[in-house]
Amino acid sequence: VQCFKKCDWQIPIEAGVDLISFDAYNNPNNLNIIAQKVQKFLANGGYINWAIVPTMTENIVKSINVDYLYDRFIATADALVEAGVRRELLYNHSKVSLQGDAAKLPLILAEKALILTSQLSDKIMRKN
Repeated sequence: VQCFKKCDWQIPIEAGVDLISFDAYNNPNNLNIIAQKVQKFLANGGYINWAIVPTMTENIVKSINVDYLYDRFIATADALVEAGVRRELLYNHSKVSLQGDAAKLPLILAEKALILTSQLSDKIMRKN
């Protein structure tokens, strides 16, 4: 299930979905209020897709780099850990992706966003 606006994540989690995808760039703390449900969801084999690589505007894509995205991801993930989700479980059941549709971007910037997503994933795997 993917939702980039406000969402009551309890509904899809309790419905038994395998993966939730949320806008971790604009709504980074969206899951913190239901940390115990997220913990159970991950423990039961669920995954979180952190849509944290922004594609909203050309200027944002031009200005970001992998270190900025990594720091933003770590801060967001740490907040969920502080709310009660086990760190190892969270990292083992997480994926990162583009925030939204890259088709509206010029090709060079869409490519940059995809490369940043790959670099971010690699950096998270190496550091954690």
